[in-house]
Amino acid sequence: MGSGESTTRKVSFGVDDEDRVRILRGVKVIMLIQLSSQGERETALGKIMSLEREQTRQEAEKTKVLAQQLQKKDSQLRALDAFYKEQLAQLEKRNWEEYEHSKERFHEAVSKTESSVRYHSVDPVCLGLQAQILSCYRENKDQTLTCSNLAKEYMQCINAAKKVRILFYPFSRSKIYYGYYDISSCGTLLIYCRQLSVFKHKHIINIYSF
Repeated sequence: MGSGESTTRKVSFGVDDEDRVRILRGVKVIMLIQLSSQGERETALGKIMSLEREQTRQEAEKTKVLAQQLQKKDSQLRALDAFYKEQLAQLEKRNWEEYEHSKERFHEAVSKTESSVRYHSVDPVCLGLQAQILSCYRENKDQTLTCSNLAKEYMQCINAAKKVRILFYPFSRSKIYYGYYDISSCGTLLIYCRQLSVFKHKHIINIYSF
């Protein structure tokens, strides 16, 4: 074997024509499948992009409509605000005018009343007798009967002064009446006679002695 000629065997994976044809057909089919899948993907991608663009356009349109509505609402609110401010200003003006008019009428009524009513100064009554009685009681602490005549005169003076001139008018205020009335039931002289039953239906403005 070592001395003999060495022979080389050629191992070939031979492919006949039929096998070659089958292989080529398979490659073509795969290529066609790949191309078909790629086209479908491109078509689907195109559809998706088209849907996204349409959705974006609709969202932009909605945003535009909302912005217009908000602008319209804002304009309406501004118009209402201006309207109410104007109404409030007019109301305040009318109230101020009515207030000034009422104040003017009040001052006119006061001036008219003051011109029609005569005011009299009121002096304390029986003041001289009161001073004499006090002096008499101080000087005759143990003999108070000594001052009895002065006390009687003082009481007569007080009783006479209890008749005062009262100026009053009824609720109609159409006339002013003057008169002399006995207010002995009222107690202290020159104090507002709240308990005088004869004047319950009238309003007393002033009380002064005569």
